[in-house]
Amino acid sequence: MLFKKKTKLSDTPRRSRATRAPEPHQNFVTYHGNRQSQATPNGAGTRRPSAETARAERPRIELQHIPIVFFILVLICGGLYSTVLQTEVGMRPTNAKLLLRDQETYKKTAGEILGSSILNRNKLTINTNEFSLKMKNAFPELQDISLIIPLVGKKPVLGLTAEPPAFFFSSNKGIYLIGDSGRVLAKTSEIQGASKFDIPTIKDSSNLDFKIGKGVVPSQDVTFITTISKQLASKNISIQSITLPARAEALDVVVNGSTYTIKFNLLTDPRTAVGQYLAVRSKLERENITVKEYIDVRVEEKVFYK
Repeated sequence: MLFKKKTKLSDTPRRSRATRAPEPHQNFVTYHGNRQSQATPNGAGTRRPSAETARAERPRIELQHIPIVFFILVLICGGLYSTVLQTEVGMRPTNAKLLLRDQETYKKTAGEILGSSILNRNKLTINTNEFSLKMKNAFPELQDISLIIPLVGKKPVLGLTAEPPAFFFSSNKGIYLIGDSGRVLAKTSEIQGASKFDIPTIKDSSNLDFKIGKGVVPSQDVTFITTISKQLASKNISIQSITLPARAEALDVVVNGSTYTIKFNLLTDPRTAVGQYLAVRSKLERENITVKEYIDVRVEEKVFYK
């Protein structure tokens, strides 16, 4: 047959699947969770490292590192010690013959300045400009001052250059030593070394104000006066006196053996003025003319005499 007879299903009800009783839930607590749950709010339950662990975690210096650390400390201490300066100084003057005082006087004052401040006792902190300023205030006759700091040693070296003296200035206030710059270097009564210089003496009739270390005459006037003195000396004419009169830009000179005054103008060329005087002097001697009052060479190319 083409079709097969369907088999009749049984009317017996299908057995229901047995219901499985739920298993009780198991709480799995992890290690970290358990630690956290055991910790009390105030941290009493936390685990503290042992003393051995704490000591092991501290940084420590190995025994083999001690020599290296000691060597570094020695280098640091040695470097700091090498920067310390002595208060005793050496001295290296460039023109010792022009110094007005004994070298020990300069060295003593330099040592006192170095010892006056702890900053001056160290190569890294010393102010050499301030040192030079204090030395120049103490010794106005010095033109240049330097303090040489040694690289290795501890004894600084003092370098001094004295200003060359030009002439003595005699006034009613005393006799003063004037330098090439026109500054008052010292009062001769206070400096024993001032008398050793063979320089002319100028008489002051203009009532100048003399202050040690300050300028009293312009430097060009100093050049004029020294040039006049040298030019006359080169002709074997010695000077009896040089006077700075009250009138402006004037200079009066008297030479030995004469009864007259040579009148110069400080604004003219000193060599030209001396040349004019020598020419007139020679002419007067040849003509046997005696001058009793003055020979005036204040105007270039013109000479007056009386």
